[in-house]
Amino acid sequence: VSVAVENTVTQGNTTTAELVFTYNGVTGATASALISVLAENPNAESGSVEFKYNQDNTEPIVERVQFMEGTKRRLGAEPGEVVKITASLTEPAGPSTINI
Repeated sequence: VSVAVENTVTQGNTTTAELVFTYNGVTGATASALISVLAENPNAESGSVEFKYNQDNTEPIVERVQFMEGTKRRLGAEPGEVVKITASLTEPAGPSTINI
């Protein structure tokens, strides 16, 4: 994994930039890299941060989708009912949305 700094913009006393990640490994393989970012200014102390970047090329697979109203499994709903939709995946997906 390589990283490039692009689109650096300074407005007032704030500078922002984009980190563009490029995966350089074998197609379909999962990899990680330790990324170090250093900010320097001749008028102030330097600042830095390190973080681990994970390139996960394995798409999660939906194992199960459930529609529940309370403790009852539902395939439909009456007006005014709240049906909870739960999707179980083969790996953690982080915050997700469900579009109907």
